[in-house]
Amino acid sequence: MGPDWIAQKGVLYAKVAVKPEGEDGETSHMHVFTTHTQASYGDVFITQPDVKRRLAQLYEFHNFLEDVLPKHRSKGEPVVLTGDFNVDSRNHVLSDPENVKYEREVEDGIEISDEGAAMMSVLRGYGIDPKVLGPENTDTFKGKVIFDFHDSLKERLGYHPVTFGNIIVDEKGVVHPRETILTTKQDNDVMHSIDYVLWYNPDDQDHSRGIVASLEDVGVTPNFTPGQSFTQISDHYGVAADIRFNVTK
Repeated sequence: MGPDWIAQKGVLYAKVAVKPEGEDGETSHMHVFTTHTQASYGDVFITQPDVKRRLAQLYEFHNFLEDVLPKHRSKGEPVVLTGDFNVDSRNHVLSDPENVKYEREVEDGIEISDEGAAMMSVLRGYGIDPKVLGPENTDTFKGKVIFDFHDSLKERLGYHPVTFGNIIVDEKGVVHPRETILTTKQDNDVMHSIDYVLWYNPDDQDHSRGIVASLEDVGVTPNFTPGQSFTQISDHYGVAADIRFNVTK
């Protein structure tokens, strides 16, 4: 599973007080969770041991949500899951292999990978068919409560954006890694989508004081560093979201 298996993993939770403009006192909250799960290196197959370990960690994440949200969340308060989940949602199948020999971010990033679908199913609480991870596996990672999270980046952009191991294609059609200083060589051009902003607020119209939280915008922030010896501030691109709280009553 690589050296990452010895690292301690976990989830951080923050209950953020929100006061819309013109209101007095704390009037609502936003519930933000972040994590960094087991990593993989190079090519990834869903039957690898590190994939099962990663899904087991996401199952623990779901169980933590089951424990925390009923105690601390009121109706109409949004929940955001974000971070480096290390689950690649892109399936890396070329949509036009006869004419384009390399993977394109948009056109070839529409379909979800098996592990990406498994991640969403585990975090939502539905669990998975255990045989997805191999014939000997018996773990379903099924929760007791359903949280229908939305993959906001995919829903807004229409594809799974590259956040790690991106490429540049020159005028001759030759592919080069976008970043080589901070990224290990085996991951230079993997074109993975492994960083997320997941959104949950099914009862957004039911806040006790009529405060409606909406996800206004979400996107990827590469954070390039022109003029520096390194090309970006991290081996990953950042992800960002704009959330608005409006008083409707």
